[in-house]
Order: sequence, then structure tokens, then C-alpha cells
Amino acid sequence: MLILLSIAICIFISFIFSYILMQPRFRATARIIVNSESTSKTEPITLDQKNLNLMVMNEKLAKHAMKILGIKNISNSSANNILERVSVNMDNLGVIRISYRGENPKKCADIANAFAGAFVEMIIRSNEDVKRDVAEVKNQKDSIRQLRTEIAGQLKSERPNNHAYKRLILEKKLVDELDMMVDKHYSSVLKTSAQRIARITEKAKEPAFPYYPNRKKNIATGLLIGVMLGVYAAFLLEAKKNTSEKAKTNLSRNYR
Repeated sequence: MLILLSIAICIFISFIFSYILMQPRFRATARIIVNSESTSKTEPITLDQKNLNLMVMNEKLAKHAMKILGIKNISNSSANNILERVSVNMDNLGVIRISYRGENPKKCADIANAFAGAFVEMIIRSNEDVKRDVAEVKNQKDSIRQLRTEIAGQLKSERPNNHAYKRLILEKKLVDELDMMVDKHYSSVLKTSAQRIARITEKAKEPAFPYYPNRKKNIATGLLIGVMLGVYAAFLLEAKKNTSEKAKTNLSRNYR
């Protein structure tokens, strides 16, 4: 009976601490694959834990991640506070895990995914092939912008509804369509590069259970402590009872 009472008390105390007194903390993790093989004329991408920490655990990436979430003009101190809850590591298979810890499970998942997206974008933009493609698209956009400015200037000098004006309107439409095609090409380049160079294989999901406190472990520990205390108390009571009975026996013998 004493053992059962001790177990019940210890489990109750563990329950109070785990579910009421301790603030739950959650962890969400996004997984990324970076292709380490050489592609086209690009240099191989080599990553280790030290490089990962330098690439992920910095204010620039934190600010970019917050920008993805729609939070702009974040201060350096706020970025550092966020980085204190971010962790990054890579397993033996080359899978990179970016995690965020916090009290709000949805916020944990959102920030982990934002960091993963910012990291993948950084890896892609640092690739030499992508740099060349982006520079080419930029040159095309600059040419289109210049051509559009020239057409706009010529339209101002022409009278509406005459032949030259109609021709310029047609050219303007063609330039706009060309601009849209360039934008689509740029998006396609980034998408293809994302599949070829780096990509998010598993987005962070909103955690259903906290990682701290470990409630199952705490309850199990409470059960174990309860058993130990109960057995110890029962042993002490039994020893005290035996000592008391022996003392009574000795006392009765002395009186005889």
C-alpha cells in the first residue's frame, strides 16, 4: 500500500511539472538536399558542418528568411535572437536539417521553412551557371527597358491613329510579350537550378508535441522514483517494526 501511495504521489508531481509548470517548447525541421557533384562547368559544392554554420547562422540569411515571411527592416539584435533558436546539421547521407525551436508550433514551422528557402536560394545564386544565366536575363531586361523607353518617346511625337503610331503600338505590345517571355525564362532557370543544385526535400511541419519537457520520460521517471521511494520506505518501516518488536522482547525478558 505504501509503495502504491509513493508511486501515485511521484507521478502526480511529475504530471504537474510536465503539463502545468514547465512551458512547452517545440521544434520544427526542414530537410534539404544539395547536389555535391559537378554539373556542367560549375565547381562541385562541398559542405561540412563548419561551412553550414557559417552559411546559415548569420544575420544576412536570418534577415532574408524574415523577408520571405513578410517581415522587413529587422534589426541585427532581433536577427541574433532568432539565430539563437536555429540549428543546422548534416547527416551521413548528405541531408541538411534546419530546425527552429520556440513556444509557438506554427511559428517554428514557418521560420524553419523560411530559413530553408533562404538557404536554397543562396546556394542556387552562388552557382556559376546560374550567375551567368541571371546576368544574361538582366542584360535582356535592360535591352527591353531601353527599347520600351524609345518607343514611349516616339509615341509622344506621333499623332494618334496614323500609320506610324499604329506601328509603334504594335511594337510596344511585342516588347511587352517579349518581357513576359524573359520573366518566364528566368523563373524556369531558377526552378530547373533548384532541382539540379539544391532543393527542399521535406518542408517543416507544425509539431504536434513539444520536445521539452519530455512528458513520457518525466512520468516514467516519476514512476521509477515512486517505486524506489516506496520500497525504501517499506524497508525502513519493516526494519523499525522488527527493531521495536526485538526491543519489546528484550524488555520482557529483563523483567522476568
